[in-house]
Amino acid sequence: MKKTLLALSLTMGVFAGQTYAAPITSEADVYKYADAQGNTILKVEIRNGNDEIISTGAYTLVNNELVAYTGDTSKYSTLISGGQVAAEYEEGDVTIGGQTNTKNDYWSYSTLTTSGFDFNLEGQLVDSNGVVIDELDAYKSGRNDTLALKDVEVGNLEAANQVEAVRNFTLSSSSKNAQGLISRDGSSVTAVTGNGIALVKNSEGTEIDVTKGTATKTVTITGSKESSKELKAYTTANNNKVFQIGDEYYSVGNNGQLTTFTGNTSSLTQYAAGVADQFGGGTTNKSVNTAFVSNENVTYGESVSSQANAGTITLGSTDPNLVQDLGVNYTLGTAGDVVETSKSVVTGIIDTNETTGNTYGLEATTTKDGIVTDKTTITAAGISTTGTINASDYQVNGVSITESLNNAVTQAQDAANGVKEAAITESNTYTDTREASIRTDYAAADAKTLTDANAYTDAAVSSFQSNVNRISKKLDDVEKTAYRGVAIALAAQQQVPNIKPGQFAVFGGVGHYEGESAGALGLVSALADGRTSISAALGVAGSGEVGGRVGVAYVFGGN
Repeated sequence: MKKTLLALSLTMGVFAGQTYAAPITSEADVYKYADAQGNTILKVEIRNGNDEIISTGAYTLVNNELVAYTGDTSKYSTLISGGQVAAEYEEGDVTIGGQTNTKNDYWSYSTLTTSGFDFNLEGQLVDSNGVVIDELDAYKSGRNDTLALKDVEVGNLEAANQVEAVRNFTLSSSSKNAQGLISRDGSSVTAVTGNGIALVKNSEGTEIDVTKGTATKTVTITGSKESSKELKAYTTANNNKVFQIGDEYYSVGNNGQLTTFTGNTSSLTQYAAGVADQFGGGTTNKSVNTAFVSNENVTYGESVSSQANAGTITLGSTDPNLVQDLGVNYTLGTAGDVVETSKSVVTGIIDTNETTGNTYGLEATTTKDGIVTDKTTITAAGISTTGTINASDYQVNGVSITESLNNAVTQAQDAANGVKEAAITESNTYTDTREASIRTDYAAADAKTLTDANAYTDAAVSSFQSNVNRISKKLDDVEKTAYRGVAIALAAQQQVPNIKPGQFAVFGGVGHYEGESAGALGLVSALADGRTSISAALGVAGSGEVGGRVGVAYVFGGN
């Protein structure tokens, strides 16, 4: 209890004049139990002023401190002693706040919240004969302090003699002599300088660049130990260090870099020996979050990079007179390549040209290892993207492409149906007329005439069937030709990437519609003026039908 109050008073030294809730004095029923091996625990029941049990627990006693026991208490079945002792406890949450303004360039408001349960026990434990078995003077610490800080810094943000804030972040070297304001509420930080406004969501352990709005967090994962080898430490004639690690000799370069020693090893003078531990497999992971409002645009983005660390050697060595290189780390080999992915979006002024002026819009970009993999730009002139535009319809000169294709198919189908219906009607009329004539001739003629009429009827019916088959085939040809035309139109439509003036792009496509397929090849070129482009495409269907298109486009206005 005394230790807890001391730590609390040290932490809250800035809150002059504040008071804490007074400790509560009460009683506790304490029983001491042992297991078969003689290990003991204390069962503690703390009561309040109304004789109500407010805390129950099992504890072990270590140097007068009660440590909560989390094991199986049922094996502690032998009661050794018990008694009621004096208890003093603190409970509930206590929040203390205060405003601090020690200089004109720093203001802060802090709150300290203490929660949990502490208690102290003092008294005697006796057996069934009333003999004192234990003198108890123990305490249990369970209170936690949480400090919340809101502060504002104004002036030279990196000047050490002006900054009194206890920051949970650092400022980058590019923030040196930045003039402005930093406001922090917990882990949220806002910085205002002449460059703009930097917004940081989680500042814990980051390096902030207030001039660019970036918060960088670097985490180094130490590699695993790979080997331990004998170490001998030498000096050269020029007093440079050389280490023999196992059978290999290494020179010590700048920044602790070990490189293979190529000199004469027989001329080296040994001054120490020891052990070298070699580590490998570690990585350095870096995350950079950007949120910045400048006088030109607003930028949000994030990037994640990973790099395999170079191997490290940890040395411990001695000579007869003093300790040398105790626990010093050296680098062996080189770090791996940096693997980085990033994505960002910029709104506002996204391009500036001295002749045409500023370009306003939105630009979203995704990169991998410095190469743009996806990019979409939206300006008043239109949308440019390396991805896919999903829409329910597309229009050219106010006319829907989807609707035009559907109308063409409907018209071809209607035409084919009309021809087919006319042919059937004509055939039916002819059949009805001939049937009536045949029946009249049959009634008036003799057997020979009837035989001739039957022969004629057979020939007419055969001719009719042939006509029907011919018309049906013609209708099928018309229908398939229409489908092939639609397939050619689909194959000839192809989106191409942006090309520079003087460049050509060749594209190909395949179209399929209602069982018919077609292929197409096309060419696109941008003229030297950068505004005019021409395109042409030629398509061929499966049965040799050929279709083509030629187009010219010109860009008005803009850059």
